[in-house]
Amino acid sequence: MKTLINFFGALMLHVGMSAQTEYHRVATEQPTAYQDFMHNVEEIIFQDGQVQLMKTSGIVEFYNINTLDKLSFFDCQDHVFHPEYDYGSVTDIDGNTYKTIAINGEVWMAENLRTTRFNNGDSIANILPHPEWISTNGPAWCYYNNDPIYECPYGKLYNSFVSTDTRNVCPVGWHVTTLEEYADMVESYGGTITSDDSCCGALKSPGNYYWQGAEVGADNASGYSALPGGMRAGNTDGEFANLGQFGWWQFYSITENQLYNFALAGGVNGSGPPNWTAYWNYFSPNAGTSIRCVQD
Repeated sequence: MKTLINFFGALMLHVGMSAQTEYHRVATEQPTAYQDFMHNVEEIIFQDGQVQLMKTSGIVEFYNINTLDKLSFFDCQDHVFHPEYDYGSVTDIDGNTYKTIAINGEVWMAENLRTTRFNNGDSIANILPHPEWISTNGPAWCYYNNDPIYECPYGKLYNSFVSTDTRNVCPVGWHVTTLEEYADMVESYGGTITSDDSCCGALKSPGNYYWQGAEVGADNASGYSALPGGMRAGNTDGEFANLGQFGWWQFYSITENQLYNFALAGGVNGSGPPNWTAYWNYFSPNAGTSIRCVQD
């Protein structure tokens, strides 16, 4: 069922749903007392006694439905970076700008890749259906759960055909991280990625704001700002898993001529790998994981 309603002077489209009720902004024809309230609103969701404003900037605001008292204000990049570090920046072919950080003599992206194109302008396919995701033999990307709300701060998920493509998915002058570069970074903080090492709170965005479980000691001392963006399976049903629990980043092993994934795990309710575990593993080529780039 769809009905048009007037919400704070804005024309809204009401879409009836079984699980929740969503209100999508159609137009705001007249200035109102709630103009600032409605500024740059991309989507509004009413659920559990709250109105949730999804703004085009990536900011999410929560209000009490009955009183309009502001409950909280959330920017999708809050609690991600080290507040005292002077980050650099780099911009990809799509115009996305990323923070960068120098770690152990290398300059790294401090954010996960978000581009939809290779450096020559060729598009990377956005594949949503599970059967197509697990059967494709070419480069593809997706959002976690196929929902763009997860792009900030987690970035996009890419299959391995993206990382190994000679058209280069990273900005000009940058490349997909190698095993050797990840190994050097981890070793500079007292660990090794050839075994399950409890070394790497320094690589993670701080505390348990994004990482589930007890993350005491995650201080992002490196500035790398790792986030648990989860993954998309490549050899089962293409399901999404482990958002908030694991982060995986593709890397290429020069010596083994093989693509792997560097992993960071978070302790979840006291179970699973140690909070700071860093390791590497091999997934199906169709698995979707995050990508970080390093300056040439």
